[in-house]
Amino acid sequence: ILDGKLQSAALDEHIYHEALVHPAMLLHPHPRRVLILGGGEGETLREVLRYGTVEVAVMVDLDEEVVTLCRTYLPEWSARAFEDPRARVVCGDARDYLQRTADPFDVILQDITDAVTDDFAEAYYQAIGQRLADGGILAMQALELNLGDYAGHLRIREEVGRVFPCLSSYRAYIPSFRADWGFLLATAAGVAPLAPGVIEARFRERLGSGAGLEFYGPPVHRALFTLSRDL
Repeated sequence: ILDGKLQSAALDEHIYHEALVHPAMLLHPHPRRVLILGGGEGETLREVLRYGTVEVAVMVDLDEEVVTLCRTYLPEWSARAFEDPRARVVCGDARDYLQRTADPFDVILQDITDAVTDDFAEAYYQAIGQRLADGGILAMQALELNLGDYAGHLRIREEVGRVFPCLSSYRAYIPSFRADWGFLLATAAGVAPLAPGVIEARFRERLGSGAGLEFYGPPVHRALFTLSRDL
């Protein structure tokens, strides 16, 4: 819990993190460089490093104390991802990092507590767009997505849509959040939906049998993006 808000629970953190990471990593044709904004517990990093194509994964988290405490007392959550030679951890502000670095990334994963929808949001997402390589994908948590509560998700779509013309919303039920939680994929040029056979083939090629995964798989991938007509 941070600032009174539930962040992760051992019961179901795998649902949230697998849903956040794997759709973008599977949709990208060859994800080699990945940037994680937030992700202090190391679970997002853990999922990214399942991919043998990944050469470097940079994780930028504002709260060094959270990172240190999780590495010390919750090592099973990150599954030693912090010790992987491909991992690079930067403790600092995501906006500052985006402005300082000139490195391109194939996939950027935004795993921060509150989505950026303030007066500086457009400049922030523009900075993300500048750090995405050609064909790059932004994936992010995007608040609740259900008929009872979707206003926050819609606002995020509107903010991100000012920079990225191609958006795809999807969702997964997170028991500890007691909600259908929304996620968002954003690209500059769009990502063609993968045919079922291609999804299965990429999954086998990149994740093998899926050992270690508890939630995500090809049928779940398709289900995540299947929203009801009213939504």
